[in-house]
Amino acid sequence: MFKKVSLAAFALLFSISCFGLNQVNAASEKLIQDAKKEGKVVLYHSLSRRVLKKLVKGFEKKYGIKVKWTRKGTGGIIRMVTAEKMAGALKCDIVSTGDPTVFIRWQKEGLLKKYVTGNTSSFHKGLANPEGWITPSRTTIGSMGYNTKNVKDSEAPKSWKDVLDPKWKGRLAIVDPRKSGPARWWMAGMVKRFGWEYFQELAKNKPLLLKATSTAALALINGEADVLVIANEHDLVRRKAKGQSVSPVYPKEGISKKTSPVAICANPPNPNAAKLWIDWESSAKVQALMTKDGGYPPTRTDVKSYHPRDPKLTAPENLLGFSQKNFIKNKRKMLKKFGKIMKGMKVRIYKKKKKKKKK
Repeated sequence: MFKKVSLAAFALLFSISCFGLNQVNAASEKLIQDAKKEGKVVLYHSLSRRVLKKLVKGFEKKYGIKVKWTRKGTGGIIRMVTAEKMAGALKCDIVSTGDPTVFIRWQKEGLLKKYVTGNTSSFHKGLANPEGWITPSRTTIGSMGYNTKNVKDSEAPKSWKDVLDPKWKGRLAIVDPRKSGPARWWMAGMVKRFGWEYFQELAKNKPLLLKATSTAALALINGEADVLVIANEHDLVRRKAKGQSVSPVYPKEGISKKTSPVAICANPPNPNAAKLWIDWESSAKVQALMTKDGGYPPTRTDVKSYHPRDPKLTAPENLLGFSQKNFIKNKRKMLKKFGKIMKGMKVRIYKKKKKKKKK
C-alpha cells in the first residue's frame, strides 16, 4: 500500500512539474514570437566590442531579430542616456555600463523598466536584483599589469604604492575613471584606502591616460607603457594565455571587483525583444562565451570560469571596499578632482583600424 501511494504521489508530482515546465516553455515561446514581430532591439552597451559582436551575431542567428548596437565606454553611454532624457525619451531598449551605481540613479529617475529573467535562480549569491531593475551581466576584477618583455617578474610592482617610485616615471599608463566604469570603481576604493594623496603622488610619474580598460592592454603590448594601472584582469589573463607579452599583478593591498548590470530602458521601443535580450545575455550559453572569449568571471553558478582564479583573491578581506552610498553622492566631485590632479597628462585613445577598401 505504501509503495502504491508513493508511486502515485511521485506520478502526481512529476505531472505537476512537467505542467510547470510546459508553462515556462510556452511563455518563452510566446516571448520569442512577440519579439520577432517587433523585429529589432536597440543596445547601448559598454561590453568589450570584440565580445559584444559575438553576442549580437549569436542573437541574430538564433532569433532572426536585428540588433542595432552602440558600443561606448561607461562615460559615453551615460552621456547618451542623459542627452536622450533631456530630449524627452530614451531611444534604447537595452543599456549596460561598467558603473553599477549609475543604475540606482536611473531607477530613481524612472529611466528603467522592470524585468525578472527566468535565469535569476542561477546567479551567484547576492548578484540578482529581486525586483528586476537590473540583471547581472559580467564581473570585472581590477588589477595591475606589466609588459613581460620590458619588466622582469622580480622587478614588477607588487603593490599599488610600488608604482609611486620615481623609477616608473614616464613608464606608466592609467585608465581614466571619467571614461571607464572599472576605473572609477577602482578610484573610489583607492581614495577610501589611501586618500587623494595617492593620486597626487601618482601624477608626479606622468602617467599616460587611457580612455578604456577594454583596450588598455594595448599600451603594454605596443610598448607605450611598462606598467598598467588599472587593468581589466580578465583581459590580461586572456592575452597572456594567447602568448602576448603581458601579465597581471594582484596588489597586496587588495583588488577591486564589481559586477556590471544590463537593464531594460523605460518605455522601450521593442519591449519583448528587450526581455529576450536580457534572457540571452544572462543565459548559460552566453555566460560561457563571455568567460571563454572575454575572460570575464561568470555571473552564474552553473558556468565554470575559463581562466580559474585563486578564490582568496576575491575574498571580502582582499577587496578595495568603499561606501557606494557616499560614492553616488560624491561621484561628480571625485571625477572632477581626478581630472584636476591629472591635468596636462598625455592622453591615448585606441581606435579600431578601418579596413582598406579593395580596388
